[in-house]
Amino acid sequence: MKTLNLIFFLISLTLLVACGATPKITYDYDDTVDFNTFSTFILAQKTALNLKPLDSARFVNAFAKALKTKGITSAKKANLVISIKRDAKEAESNRHIGAGMGLKSRYGGISMGGAIPIPRNATTQTITIDFRETASHKLLWQSHIKNTYKNSLTPVEKEQMYYNLFTAVLKGYPPIIKK
Repeated sequence: MKTLNLIFFLISLTLLVACGATPKITYDYDDTVDFNTFSTFILAQKTALNLKPLDSARFVNAFAKALKTKGITSAKKANLVISIKRDAKEAESNRHIGAGMGLKSRYGGISMGGAIPIPRNATTQTITIDFRETASHKLLWQSHIKNTYKNSLTPVEKEQMYYNLFTAVLKGYPPIIKK
C-alpha cells in the first residue's frame, strides 16, 4: 500500500510541476506578408523589459540567440524592427495554511475558519513581442507570452529559461499561411 501511495504522489507531483511550467503563448500575424524576405532585425527604442541591467542583457542575448536559429540576425540597417514589452508581478500563491476555531455544545456548535497564504517566491511575467517592417512600421507578427519562474534562479539558469521561452515562442515564426 505504501508503494502505491508513493507512486500516486510522484505522478501527481510530476503533473503539477509540468502543468505549472508551461508558458501560455498566442500569436497573430498579417497573412498577406511573405515572411521569408526578412533576415535582419533591430530592437526598437521603446523596448521595455523592466529588469535589472544584467538580467536585461541576458534577456536580449537569449532572444537574439533564438532568432539566429530562425536565420534572423541583428544589423544596423535591418528590415525588421522588434519591440518587446515585459510586465512582471509576484506570482499568486496557491498554497495556504488553514486556521480555524470552533465551539461545540450538546445542542449545536459554531465555527470560524480561514486560510493564510504562503508566499511563493516566484514571478509571473507577460511578454509582448511585435515584429514591424522597418520602412512602413506596419505590424507583421505579434506574440503574447505568459509564464512563471522561480526568483532563485542562477544567472545561467535565467538565460537558459529565457532562451527556452523564446525558442518556444519562435516555433510560430514564420507562420504557415494556408492559401
